[in-house]
Amino acid sequence: MGFRLYRLGRLLVVLAASLLAYVLMGAALEDRWGVLETLYRYARSLDDRRAKEWLDCFTEDGVLEVRPSSGPRRRYAGRSALAEFITTRPLASGVVQKQQQVVIEPLISIKGRQARADSYFSRLTERDGIIYTHAFGRYRDRLVKGTDNVWRL
Repeated sequence: MGFRLYRLGRLLVVLAASLLAYVLMGAALEDRWGVLETLYRYARSLDDRRAKEWLDCFTEDGVLEVRPSSGPRRRYAGRSALAEFITTRPLASGVVQKQQQVVIEPLISIKGRQARADSYFSRLTERDGIIYTHAFGRYRDRLVKGTDNVWRL
């Protein structure tokens, strides 16, 4: 009888440890998917000219830094500056007819409610029926998980 209780107790410990690992892994995967969803929402809402959805990718004090290969860096800090950025871009003004941001190979590290994502990007642009690579480079993002459990830049 004692041997059976020992085996049963051991089995319960293994099951409890497995369940705990599953729960922790599930939370980590959920956070990773949340970060990816924010990166993808950023790109798609920018492409589709959905300013309100794009702005929701940022915290109230979010910052966007644009570092072109030539010319000065541009920095947009806070919602009003970000709103100005999204509404004055060539795509918003109709100069560029269509574009598609492609987020490539994001590497994500998460610590608590803070995350970093390092991704490549490519931006394809269509103008007068011709498609070309308008820009490519890297996104280096810092994200925060809000009280609503949504990850934002």
